[in-house]
Order: sequence, then structure tokens, then C-alpha cells
Amino acid sequence: DAVFATIKACWNAEVAQYLARWSPTAETLSTTTETGAISGPFPFPRAPFDLAEADHKFSRGLLVPVEGLGASYMSLVVPCDVLGKREYFAVALLAELLSRTEGPLWTRIRGRGLAYGASVYLEAWTGALVFDVHESSDPAEAVTEFLAILESLKTEAGLAEEASEFNVETARAALAYGLVSRRSTAGACVGSALRGCLRGMTTEEEERKFERLLYTIGLDDLRVAYSTYFSQFLEDARRPFALLTEDEIARAVAVLRSSAPLPPAAFDHVRFSEISLAEPPKAAVLAGGPVDRRVRIVFFSMAAGADHPRGAVFRAFVSVFDDALVEFEQLHGVQPLIHADEFREFEAVCRTDPRLIEAMKKRGVEDMNMVCLDPWSAGWYGDEEDETGRRLCRGLLNLRLSPDDNIYAHPIENVAVIFDLSEMRVFDVKDHGVVPIPMEPRNFDEKFISKEAGGPGFREGLKPLEIIQPEGPSFEVRDGNQVEWQKWSFQVGFNAREGLVLHRIGYLDGGEVRPILYRASIAEMVVPYGDPHPIHSRKNAFDFGEYAAGAFANSLELGCDCKGHIHYFDAVVADSRGKPLTIRNAICMHEEDYGLLWKHTDFRAGGRVQSRRSRRLVISFITTVGNYDYGFFWYFYQDGTIQHEVKLTGIVSTAAVPLPKEGEDPISPEYGSL
Repeated sequence: DAVFATIKACWNAEVAQYLARWSPTAETLSTTTETGAISGPFPFPRAPFDLAEADHKFSRGLLVPVEGLGASYMSLVVPCDVLGKREYFAVALLAELLSRTEGPLWTRIRGRGLAYGASVYLEAWTGALVFDVHESSDPAEAVTEFLAILESLKTEAGLAEEASEFNVETARAALAYGLVSRRSTAGACVGSALRGCLRGMTTEEEERKFERLLYTIGLDDLRVAYSTYFSQFLEDARRPFALLTEDEIARAVAVLRSSAPLPPAAFDHVRFSEISLAEPPKAAVLAGGPVDRRVRIVFFSMAAGADHPRGAVFRAFVSVFDDALVEFEQLHGVQPLIHADEFREFEAVCRTDPRLIEAMKKRGVEDMNMVCLDPWSAGWYGDEEDETGRRLCRGLLNLRLSPDDNIYAHPIENVAVIFDLSEMRVFDVKDHGVVPIPMEPRNFDEKFISKEAGGPGFREGLKPLEIIQPEGPSFEVRDGNQVEWQKWSFQVGFNAREGLVLHRIGYLDGGEVRPILYRASIAEMVVPYGDPHPIHSRKNAFDFGEYAAGAFANSLELGCDCKGHIHYFDAVVADSRGKPLTIRNAICMHEEDYGLLWKHTDFRAGGRVQSRRSRRLVISFITTVGNYDYGFFWYFYQDGTIQHEVKLTGIVSTAAVPLPKEGEDPISPEYGSL
């Protein structure tokens, strides 16, 4: 009775302290009853670990340097919400194996003088598995050593050596002692009761029954605990390719503005050409230790400064772990790409130029709002000396007859606008003579095609085709961008220039992950038109390097762009002012049935027929650059094959030619035929 009274008093004191501090209103708090049971829901808020809210210094870690001392305290955390599950004791047992006196953390971190102490433990309150380093003289090296210890457990031999029968039983005895000692004092009983409530247990017998699961844990359970939870430390340390976030972009730009060796006012006249993840050196990533997370920023000046001309290009690297500018330089002899923002600004300025307005009047066009200009990269061909050193684009023109009209059915031929993007002004207008504008509509929108709108209608006769996976997809996505499917594994990345990037593609072969591709992306795509006409001869677009095709990625929609059980990834880019922008559903991933994988019929009497279906994993994005739409598709097959496919769709780039007069022979171009 005296013990129970003490426990009850401690419990009620805890509740009173909670009420005084937090003033909860959502639910009535429980207190102890006369029978000794703690009834009702657990009164304190329990927030399972959320990676999005973690400080990402040293991967998922928090580093706390101590002023005046050559030592630091550091924690790494990964999600491990196993409260009330049998896996709780598997995780706890493996953590004890690593942390025990004379265990690997003791000998390889404390023994080397890297820290006074190091341990791994379960934090039930937050559902997190924590690696702690106390009073560390070299936290980076301590983390590297910890990761090396975990690496050694990946193999059967490594885990078996650490989890020998003697070591396991020693660790199990330590945990059992801890369970018993929790009831040795009134305060410990309160703590035990709290943990029981967290697990949803209301009686001591339920707790005792759960605790007996400790004695059922074997090597197989430790192996599962390692691969499911402890391996996340390794994966996180090797996740320098995590998708860039809006917060990281905003912080990087803020650091640049405050730390760059430029006058603060200079940033009132800059445009950001690129803000993307600066991938760390391959050797550092493969070494497995912590790597800095940096953002690469390329920007240019729209106005001359005291030490740089208009159009000067700068490149900077910002550490988002340290919120510090680590590199800054001015680049010479280069021009930044054409930004998506500039498409609209360029068109608006061109429409007001008197030379272009006059050229349009010659062709019977009075409403400049119906004139549409696509900014083609000007390139450098050495034939226009006055263009040297300028950041130029060439505007090619089309006419829009109605708000939703297909402009490429009405090319305005023989006119090009040479535009200076640094000064945002028309540099020149090239007019090689009037060619009649084709005026016949060629529209593909549903509003024009449907029979209700008077169009020919769509193809008929197709019955619905449903793609369902009642048990969900076969792939798994962890930590936001880590994908595993049918022995394949990789990390999904994205940047504004290349779009979809796949990192560290591996294949599980004989229990070991074989590295297949360290990095996979489309580095460039060039479309050389090869037309000798003075307007079209310079149509030679590098869609990635000159336009940043990734920045034009579509937000994909279920049922048309992607079909089936879809997993989408968002992508974060930045506009020309440095503001982060999220492209929702920029990347699509799903499975497809791919027909017959293998089949054999035994020709002998009574022979068997066997066959296997093939399935592939598809991960893709679609980008629209002007008139063309490009789909980029990576395929992973069960037989170990990787395939890439580019699909070209959209609307063709058009030109107009003069029609023959009545009675005249058809006019043919100098090259080819019509």
C-alpha cells in the first residue's frame, strides 16, 4: 500500500506538472485509480520522429560544439517506431550488443580516443533509434567509425561474429536486468507504468507478457533489425543525393546575399540562372563518411558594378549544413542559360518594339497581343561580329487567331527578333520579305476536336482498360527518394538542367549489392535543323544546356501521363529571382506488365507448358520546351536489363513557304521537295 501510494503521488505530480506547463485542452487526462491501474490514454504528447523536422548536420545528426572545449556532443537519429512490437527487443538487443562494455563502439571509438563515450539506444518517446557520441574530440571521425562498424554487420560472417552466443546472452542478461530494475524504486515503477501506457498496456501482467518476448529473439531477428533499422544510418550517410528542398534553396540564397563579396545593392539587379544540388565528389560518397551538403548557384548581373560589367556571371557554393558561403568566383567567357521566366518577359518586350510592329503591319497583323514569339538560343557561328559577348536569343514568330489556337499552324515567316537578354531589349529585327501567313487552323485541343464542337471527334470503339494492384505496388520508397524493386535499388534525384537523375543504381546479387551505375541522366539533347534559310539556319537547340529542360517539367496527372498504381516525386527548382518553386508530381514511377518473359512447351506426350510474365519498373518525367514535349523513361527489368527511352511528342516546328500564283509551276525549295 505504501509503495502504491508513492507511485500514485508521483504519477499525479507528473500530471500536474504537465498541466501547468502545456495546458492541454484536447482530452481529459487520466490519473491512477484506487485499484492501481492507470486508466485512459497516455496523457503526454508522443511525437514519432519526423525526418523533415531534423537538423541535417552530419546527415541526420545534431552537432553541439561546446565553447571553450575541444569536444562536442552529437546524435544521429533514424525512425524506429517499434513500441509495443516484438521488434522492439530485437532492436534493443542489437543496440546493446554494439554499446556494451568492450563492445565495438567502446573499443573502436572510446578506445581510439575519438570520444569519451558512444552508444546506440532506442528512444521510445519519439520512436527513434539514436547514436550518441559524448564529449567527442573528432565527431566526424567517430561517425565514420560507427558507419564502418555497421558496414561490417552487412555480411553474414560479420553479424555472426558480433552476435556470437556469448555476446547475445550477455546483452540479453543486461536488458533483462534493466527490465527488473525498473520496478526497484517508486520512480522506476512510475517510468515502467508510463512505458506500459505508451504501448497501450493497462495491467502489469500485459507488461510482463510483452517483456518475455526478449527471450525469443534470435539471430534471424537481429538480422531483420539490422536491415530494417540500423542500416538506415548507412543509407542516410550515403544520401547526399536527397532531393533539394524549398527551405534549402531559400537558405542558400539568403547566405549568398549576406556573404558574397558584392555590395548588397548588387543583388537588386541579378538573375539566378541555376540553383541546384552540388553533388559531392564520388570518392567522398563511396568512402561512406559524412559529406557536406552544398547548393550550387549561378547568377548574372543585369547592371554594371564597380568591379564587373553588365552581364557578368558568378558561381557560388553554399553549405546548407553550416549556412556558409564556401566558394565564390566570377566566370569569364560563358553565358548563362535561358530561364523559364525570361520566356514571358522577352515576349512582352518584343511586342512593343516599333521595328517589329512595322514588320507585322506589312503582313496585315495589327494586334500585337496575337503575335507569339519563341526565344531560340542564338548560338555562336562567327557570322555576326556585333553579337560578340552579348547574351542573345532569336525570337521566331507565330500568330494566334484565338486564345486557344495552335500558334504553330500560323508561322510568321522571314522575320526574326534578335534580343539581348542581359539588357532585356530588342537588339535587332531581321526582315527578309513578306511571305503570306498560313491562316487555316490546325488545332488539337479537345475543345476543337470533339464532335460537340463541330470537330471530327476522337477514335471510338475502345472499352475501358483498368490497371489495378489490389495489394499495392511491388516497389518500396524509403527516406523520400530511396527506391527498391526486384533486387534493384537507386536514389531519385532531380535538377533544373537535366531533370530526372538516378544515383547509385545497384542490383542485389548473392546477398551483395553490385554497383551498376553511379549516376544516370541525360546530359544533353541537341536538335540541329540544318535548314540553310537565313531565319532557320541557326535553329540548333541544346535543350538541356541552353534551356534547362528540367525546369520545364510537367506536373503529371493520373490516368493520362501515368496509369496504374503511381508513386509521384515532387521536384524543387528556383525562378530567376532565387525563389524556390515546387513542381508537383514532376516524376512518375509505376510498374508495367511487359508481356512474356519466358515460355517453354515440352513436346513429348503429356508434356507441360510453362510460362512467366515479365514486369518492369518505369520512372519518368515529361518536359515541354516550346513546341515540343519530350518524355524521358527509365526502365528496369527483372532480368537485370536497364533501358532508356525518349519519346518525342507535342507539335512540330513549322515554317511557311510562298504559294505559287495561278498558272505558275509549284515553287520548290532549293533543297528537298514539298
